[in-house]
Amino acid sequence: MLEGIGANHVKKTEPTLVERLRERILIRQFQRGSSDAFLALVRLYEERLLYFIRRFERDPERALDALQDVWLMAWKMRLSLRSPGAFRAWLYRIAHGKIVDAIRRESRRHRAEQQRPVASTNTTDGVSALLEAAELVHFALARLSPEHREVLTLRFLEGMTIAEIATATNCPNGTVKSRLHYASQEILTLIAEQHNDCQ
Repeated sequence: MLEGIGANHVKKTEPTLVERLRERILIRQFQRGSSDAFLALVRLYEERLLYFIRRFERDPERALDALQDVWLMAWKMRLSLRSPGAFRAWLYRIAHGKIVDAIRRESRRHRAEQQRPVASTNTTDGVSALLEAAELVHFALARLSPEHREVLTLRFLEGMTIAEIATATNCPNGTVKSRLHYASQEILTLIAEQHNDCQ
């Protein structure tokens, strides 16, 4: 497994129709208990899952342990997956469950910090454009609250829909939209501040 993810993994390309069909076949085989299909899915998702987990667990060893726990639980719970199309949200919901304690711990620390003023801006276009500035994005993501970091990672880096994020995080759609809105504003402010400091 990879120890970390570089800047070139910030934005992933959309899978082709053939790749999506191949993945669905693998998921069906995985549901039936195929260890080969399971290992193929691990190879397909482990890098992205590790990136997601590392947004909350900075220690590389603990992040790798959490990743292994996610895959172990996915194998044990494979019969609970209702359809291959729901696999990604289902998998990230398992990962969400594994990191929720870390999120709660960090949330308590975050609330204790002084609140940063947030500048208003056109958030959706701004965040999409700034995803190309990988180092700034990683810097800013690390400073967001865990809840905001999670929805931005799933939306902009994993390409999930609002409904998929809601499933993965076990939150209502409205909560996801609200978190995305405020997280987008905050990350733009952080990136702008860092950019100005570097000039």
